[in-house]
Amino acid sequence: MDKGVNTRSRFKSMQLRLTDLENYIESLDDEIDRASQESSECQAIRDILGVGRLTSSA
Repeated sequence: MDKGVNTRSRFKSMQLRLTDLENYIESLDDEIDRASQESSECQAIRDILGVGRLTSSA
């Protein structure tokens, strides 16, 4: 068996998985943004210096 082919196949598989994870994280970020913008409570908390969208939506 050619180790180079196996290595390339694994690398491609890891690349695809990383891309999938990046897309999933981006969709979660979008969801957090929407939730923090739609909530008046989150907006009030975001007005506090140093508090961002993630903390305000917790």
